[in-house]
Amino acid sequence: MILAVGTELTDGQILNRNAGWLSNRLKALGARTTWHLSVPDDHALILEALDLAARHGEMIFITGGLGPTTDDFTRELVAQWTGSPLEFHEDSWRHIQQRLSERHYPVQDMQRQQCYFPRGAVVLTNREGTANAFRLRARDRELVVLPGPPREVEAVWDDHLRDWLKQTGRDLDPLITRSWDVVGLGESQVAAITEPLAGGRGLELGYRVHLPYVEFKITHPRSQTARTEDVVRSVEAALNAWTLARDGEDVARLFARRLQDTASVDFVDEVSGSFLLQRLTAPLRETWARSAWAWRSRGGNQEAEKQFWLRPVNEFAARAGCRWDGQTQELLLEAPMRSPLMAERRQQYFAEAAIAFWVQAQPTVKPQFEQR
Repeated sequence: MILAVGTELTDGQILNRNAGWLSNRLKALGARTTWHLSVPDDHALILEALDLAARHGEMIFITGGLGPTTDDFTRELVAQWTGSPLEFHEDSWRHIQQRLSERHYPVQDMQRQQCYFPRGAVVLTNREGTANAFRLRARDRELVVLPGPPREVEAVWDDHLRDWLKQTGRDLDPLITRSWDVVGLGESQVAAITEPLAGGRGLELGYRVHLPYVEFKITHPRSQTARTEDVVRSVEAALNAWTLARDGEDVARLFARRLQDTASVDFVDEVSGSFLLQRLTAPLRETWARSAWAWRSRGGNQEAEKQFWLRPVNEFAARAGCRWDGQTQELLLEAPMRSPLMAERRQQYFAEAAIAFWVQAQPTVKPQFEQR
């Protein structure tokens, strides 16, 4: 059970990124999240949410409300709910003073409230912020109370929770998810292909549309991997012609990582509108800060160390190409979307298929999917 505290969440000011991030990590350890619940900064509603969480989960993760201001009272309500009085933690006060003084921020007396924890709690130092986290066993439930900023949640997880949870859940059977991102088929078409192969086997099947893909996934306990392999092979063969990516791999980020030692790159996109630019900009910025790239709607810079292009053949086909070290490779891409009403979907397809081809065209790359 993951309980997020903060009026900024229930008002729609920000999205609850922490819930998805935590659920993903817990799933890998064999723990299934039953609920995501968000409540505003309201005493009665938070206490009611804690009661609800205790009815539906053996472990409760709480995020938010550990700051120094008057709307940060998660610790007080956890203490009230558990019947554990708050006690001052001197090491947390030293942590706040050191962190702020190193950054030339004044230390406010109100920040002392961040140093109180329920009696019996294990304090978890937060290297990314002033609000230390804590965990506490009470009312036959394990509570893990975390700050709100995602970067701080991730830091506390890495430093204190991951190994502890592995030990705590060492007898759990982690869940494995196998997935296929396919293009050119609608959700119902994917289901018509996969349900006869994977349905009725006691496996958890799922579908997700994230254009231009339809994702199909199979989830099973790790202990059932061997008996699931025949189903996986059957699905792989059946979806092979439409699959661009497997098992959650993001081809754009894989492509960007393989370019990080390149001095200069030139992209020419005469086909996808802005879809190719949208897909690659963030991954390139994240992983390729030392290099430089240029984006063109036509033409090209022959002096760039590597060139990548996407050029039209006709309404339903395009040619993706790349050049480096004097070598040139091209691949004809034919969109499976033939209707005139699906022009934008074709643009998305050409962008994704071009990136997948460019990943494979680089000789040092061994992606998880085959060239189509």
